Amino acid sequence: MDKETVMSIHASQEIEILRRTLARFVREEVRPLEEEHRLPGDVAPPAELRRRVRMRSHELGLYAADMPREVGGAGLPLAERVVLDTEAFSHETVFFDDLLGGPGGPSSILLACNAEQRSRYLLPLVRGETSTCFALSEPEAGSDASGLRLRAEKRGDRYVLNGSKNIITNAVQCDFAMVFAVTDPARGAMGGITCFLVDAGTPGFSVGRSHTCMGFSGFQGELVFENCELPAGAILGQEGFGLALALDWINANRIKIGAMAAGILVLGLNAGSYGAEIVRGSILAVPRGQIEAAIALNLTPFQRMWRIVLPQAAAAMIPPATNTLIELLKNTSLVSLITIADLTFQGQIIRASTLKSAEVFLLLLALYLALSMVIRTFMRRIEKRYSLSWRPVGGLT
Repeated sequence: MDKETVMSIHASQEIEILRRTLARFVREEVRPLEEEHRLPGDVAPPAELRRRVRMRSHELGLYAADMPREVGGAGLPLAERVVLDTEAFSHETVFFDDLLGGPGGPSSILLACNAEQRSRYLLPLVRGETSTCFALSEPEAGSDASGLRLRAEKRGDRYVLNGSKNIITNAVQCDFAMVFAVTDPARGAMGGITCFLVDAGTPGFSVGRSHTCMGFSGFQGELVFENCELPAGAILGQEGFGLALALDWINANRIKIGAMAAGILVLGLNAGSYGAEIVRGSILAVPRGQIEAAIALNLTPFQRMWRIVLPQAAAAMIPPATNTLIELLKNTSLVSLITIADLTFQGQIIRASTLKSAEVFLLLLALYLALSMVIRTFMRRIEKRYSLSWRPVGGLT
């Protein structure tokens, strides 16, 4: 074998070891941590717990694995990093953004840090000690990165930021933000956007409201800048080259989104395997004698399945299927019209404002019971219909 083939085999063995390490880390350490602290699956965990997970992941060689070795990473190419992303998202854990370093972790654009910025921001970030956020989107400039309105006006040797950022992942818990602002309106996207590193707690910089997105709350938030003064040393890279840095981050994360989708698909298939077992077990439970009698009546395989097997199997599979639907109601955000996650979140808001914990949570319990009873009643009617409509083999025409 040539040298390139040997290197490829070695790389595949290394990534397989890391993938198994990641799976064991989630199974043996992360999931027990969630159970110990009774963390909900749809709310961002406390910052300190996320920090513990990040630092432990770095000890295992997982966190920031695609960053260069000279800054503390493992030097993995992007093609191998996405293998780990797929594995990470195939597990049901609320620490999905902390296992490897998601939007709040280190990225290649921070390699533009100067020596002082590298020691202050990048190195602690790679070790998992801190987290950041990529603050590009604005209320009126979401996918259109060239339409930014956050202004950074130069006054002497300082810059004054005014404006806001919207739906920023990890905005609520970040230690510093990578903020993209307009420094030269005349140039706009062609050399007029600059990236600033802004520490949490900087005067004039605050976190606005926390956004409730589909299935999650506490991960995205709003950043507000009101006469926020920054020194020239806060600029990442060169003034006016911020959009180039932003596009570099976006392009890499577009690839990671594909890996995330593949991992979620695996998670869904694993969750759906129980439903498949319900169907398979119900079909196998149909008495063999009835199938043999149908064969003796010269029924085709389709007729046997449609007239003999499915009517009986359906009646047997409906009760466990009902339990599965109720479990989905509790655990997933993909329930039509209303979700238990959103009910709970709104209940927490009402409880905080009214201080009536018992009344609010009793109402939530009643609403959950009502939704469960709707599912149960609907499924019971279907079960009764199948039970009454099934006829024995002798009655077939």
